Amino acid sequence: MKLQVWMSCMVISATSSLMAQQFQFTTKQPQAGKKVSFTYSPIGGPLEKEANIDFTAYSFNRSKNKFLAHDVEVTKKGNQYTGSFKSDTGARIVMVVPEVGEKKDNNQKKGFYSPVYDNKGKLRTEVGYNEATIWEGFGEAMAGVPSDINKSFELLQQAWSTASASEKNAMLGGYIMTLNRVKKKEAKPEIISILDQVSSSPSATETVMNISVEWYKRMGEMEKSASLEKKMKEAYPNGTWKSTEKFRSFMSQSDFDKKLEIYQSLLQDPAIFTKEQGLKEYMISNLAQMAANSKKENKWEIFQNLANQLKPSERYGLYNNIAWDLSYKKDTLIDRAFVLSKEATEWAEKQMNQPSEPKPEEMTTRTWVNVRKQTFAMYADTYAWVLYKQGKYEEGLKYAKAGSELKEWKDAEYNDRYVQLASKVLSKETLIAELERIAKLGGLGKEGKQQLVKLLTGTLGSEQMAEQRLKELTASGKEKMRIELAKKMIQEPAPQFSLKDLTGKTVSLASLEGKVVIVDFWATWCGPCIQSFPGMQQAQNELSNQSDVVFLFVNTWESQPTQEARDKEVRELLKKSNYSFQVLYDEKGSSDEYEVVSKFKVEGIPTKFIIDKKGQIRFKSVGYGGNQDALVEELKAMVELAK
Repeated sequence: MKLQVWMSCMVISATSSLMAQQFQFTTKQPQAGKKVSFTYSPIGGPLEKEANIDFTAYSFNRSKNKFLAHDVEVTKKGNQYTGSFKSDTGARIVMVVPEVGEKKDNNQKKGFYSPVYDNKGKLRTEVGYNEATIWEGFGEAMAGVPSDINKSFELLQQAWSTASASEKNAMLGGYIMTLNRVKKKEAKPEIISILDQVSSSPSATETVMNISVEWYKRMGEMEKSASLEKKMKEAYPNGTWKSTEKFRSFMSQSDFDKKLEIYQSLLQDPAIFTKEQGLKEYMISNLAQMAANSKKENKWEIFQNLANQLKPSERYGLYNNIAWDLSYKKDTLIDRAFVLSKEATEWAEKQMNQPSEPKPEEMTTRTWVNVRKQTFAMYADTYAWVLYKQGKYEEGLKYAKAGSELKEWKDAEYNDRYVQLASKVLSKETLIAELERIAKLGGLGKEGKQQLVKLLTGTLGSEQMAEQRLKELTASGKEKMRIELAKKMIQEPAPQFSLKDLTGKTVSLASLEGKVVIVDFWATWCGPCIQSFPGMQQAQNELSNQSDVVFLFVNTWESQPTQEARDKEVRELLKKSNYSFQVLYDEKGSSDEYEVVSKFKVEGIPTKFIIDKKGQIRFKSVGYGGNQDALVEELKAMVELAK
């Protein structure tokens, strides 16, 4: 790599280790496939008071789409940790993340990472391209390093300016995407010029041509797109475009038999599945799911034949999902759900204790152990519910308890399943003791709370006394949650925005100064977003008496052909469940990206921001864990802390 990129990477890497004076790569020039050593002291950082710190190491090569995690050997002497790991042979960047649970030391938002060198002490190719990955979301997901698209673009520009033709082929998609995000409407001439250059090069691969075809379309250059697509198909008559076209046809088809026909036509050319890793498994899973949900009896045999073609982890994951779905349909299907769930749960328990499948490269051993435990917990929870539906309460309680224990009794949804079974098996006194224990841990769900109040009402003599007892029991759990949330508080200026709501009224963040604002980014197609809405409605209801709290639900990342279609779909969704949300419509800018969600650097939805009365972001919450009560209590605590 040329000097310009070397300077950028070296300056940033040096900053990573010197700013905090707590981390240092003692291997001065880390090499791919070799041992990399480091020292770390938590003094002065967010992990200073932690007794035992874990470390995860990563090495990645963006061009090969390899982001691998490594086990770290660590010794501790006083406050000093000394660690080492073996990087991947294709590594371009190595990164170390000190962590305790979900808490990470991100080196004052800079991360601890280093470029990788060859055996002659020169930087490996594409280092700048890989370093940019850290600032595009990888750093935030793995190390708690906030995304910075401008910083990423600066690194990409430097890398692009010195890259060879083959390196530009590898960088093309990522570079153009970031260029478009940063420069917006000014990017179009530059993007077209780049596409003209790379797509006409003798070294242009099918992947490069395909990327160019799609970006020409996006830029409105339909003739160039069509001409290049024709050229690509002539140059690569048996290319991956064939499977892509059939896959699109497969996904757009709603008829099972026609879908199966498309899949079977692809089987005639095994090379297609060799080129497209994971495509075959995805199509089989999709077909199997459709067959299992079919009302036609003959489809069940087809489902079993399809499922048997999957590797065990995918097959039993499918079994668990289908068993869960069947258990909520007709009771006549519960025996079918039992067979699937039992087999999946027994497999998961064996894998938890003695895994037969190899550790995934993207996980450390520590993470892999936890994933196997959580997989068994999930399957055991499904199995417990199926057994409950069958009236096999004692056996079901055993599995419900196993699932809740692996969740450390923190998951109210799992605990509710345990409560339902326990109420059928345990004595009144034992059940009260169990419910009170879970309540103290802050893990009681709706079912558990109702059961406890009912039982305590009989014991204490009044519902009022029972409610008071429940309040006392849950107080410590709420305080513990509040303390943990306080540790996660941030303080960053919230991006300003003005958007129209369903009535056409413009709502600006500036106009809400002096209020705590909850901004929830969502989309109509987003399952977890919709699943979180009952909890969001409950939280909004419970905080409705606080005039200094405002909820804004920003609809974004939609793909309806018109605003009218988008508006219709949003309104129907709200009306169906009687949600009283103030919905704002995020708008696309000249770069064809939704602007406000981009300003907030959102990588996935649902994502919620709690903004204080001075316009500072104090909390960012990504995803939905499936626990309505936990969501409500967490939001209420965040609002209280933000005031």
